[in-house]
Amino acid sequence: MPQTTNRPVRRFSVTPLLTFLVLLGALFIASCQGAGAGNANYAQEVRKDKPLGWWRFDDQSSASGAIAMDQMGVHPGTYHGGVALETEGPPTGSKAATFDGKSYLEIPHHADFALNTLSVEFWLKSTQAWDQPYWPGSATLVSKATAGVGSGDWTILGGSTTAGRNQGRVVAASGPYDGNRDQLLPSRGGLNDGTWHHVVWTRSDNGVCALYVDGRFAGEANDGRLAITNTRPIQLGGEAMLEGGTHLKGSLAEVAIYSTQLSLTRVQAHYLAAFPDATLPEGKIAGGAPEKPGALITLTNKAGLRWELERRAGGWSLGRVLLHEKPVDRAISQGVLCLHQPDTDEDLWLPAAEAIQVDERTARLSGQKSVDGAMFRFEVEVSLAEDMPKAALVPRWSVDGNLTGYEVCLAYQGVGTNDWRVQSYPFAGNSEGIAITPMRYCGVPGALIYRPNLSMVVLFAIDTQFDYLNPTTWTGKTGFHFVNRKTAPLVRCGGG
Repeated sequence: MPQTTNRPVRRFSVTPLLTFLVLLGALFIASCQGAGAGNANYAQEVRKDKPLGWWRFDDQSSASGAIAMDQMGVHPGTYHGGVALETEGPPTGSKAATFDGKSYLEIPHHADFALNTLSVEFWLKSTQAWDQPYWPGSATLVSKATAGVGSGDWTILGGSTTAGRNQGRVVAASGPYDGNRDQLLPSRGGLNDGTWHHVVWTRSDNGVCALYVDGRFAGEANDGRLAITNTRPIQLGGEAMLEGGTHLKGSLAEVAIYSTQLSLTRVQAHYLAAFPDATLPEGKIAGGAPEKPGALITLTNKAGLRWELERRAGGWSLGRVLLHEKPVDRAISQGVLCLHQPDTDEDLWLPAAEAIQVDERTARLSGQKSVDGAMFRFEVEVSLAEDMPKAALVPRWSVDGNLTGYEVCLAYQGVGTNDWRVQSYPFAGNSEGIAITPMRYCGVPGALIYRPNLSMVVLFAIDTQFDYLNPTTWTGKTGFHFVNRKTAPLVRCGGG
């Protein structure tokens, strides 16, 4: 990947996620809390969606053994340990339950909670350090967890995606994922900042999970669509029955569970009932309202691949890719390159100021941006193969000053609807789900691009019995396989 710099760039690296090639199928690319007083409309909005259980902590006592009433009158819980009832909760008209890092509230299992389609809603406030990854994270928020890795459950924690990094997140997990592990769906960081945050996690019967924070879409994932039901109790503020379970130091309010998947419109209606002056996006795009492109550069080839580069108000973006008229993933509308800060989990997307179509299969996008006192100049060339469903992205950039701690990203994980992973060999990639031992059969470069649920997998590699210096002999027979023995589909490349 070409790079030119006029001065050294410290810790300035390229993310390994889909920065070098787009292949058939596995292409892509891969708290606004407005001021406002408590609003009585919040309860009305919640009741419209008919929760199965709704715990507002308007109880007379929270002493250990005391009853936590369900507003729906069906599923009372029991307080354990030092839970305190606080009069001042979020601006929703209810109290809050404050947990001391040892206490919790338990709601017994009921047939009503044997749900594969559900929504979990709550408000949280904490300054606890959430620096431990799932499982068990740093704090259990709302959980129906089981002890077995292959059993069905769901859990919402406070933690990080990597120990000591990407801290302060809410991490929703459900599974079993591939019959072996849970699918994680993290928020962005900074939710343990001592202010009230509204969190909603939803899951459909086909395994599609969505996370919303403060009325905004925060991410989506698929947990494999297996059953997540079990007979465990629901626990708030702490996991007291599983080894290693953690407890919350902070407050929860307005905990509700629904037997339906709340839409973004309904999630926002709840949030706006508490913060009526908040400005929220209208679509499922984190951090901004959907915007139609103002102009397009369309690249096509003979294999049915079409790439639509889009110009929006801020500049040109990578747009979307279609194969035989079917979109591969959600359009990338934020820009062309992203400067990512791993320590703070902040993204700075850079739209291109100019876009030039070189021919029917090639375009170049370029621009510049002043970042931390340094001028970052960039160019990205998008080029489709003539008669194969693949495309190459070639980025170039220069910087006239030091930019410490940034990563340069093209397609970026979490941008699209689907989660993508990349393995490059002989070096390990970013997944634990691949058997490493068989890689000895591949002494030449190879790449595996796939969705974690194996719904789409592409292997790009060379059989060692052929001459790897002669592309006309390359095939996809390498012996690569997944830990669960599911063999990746083989593809042939080179030699026409």
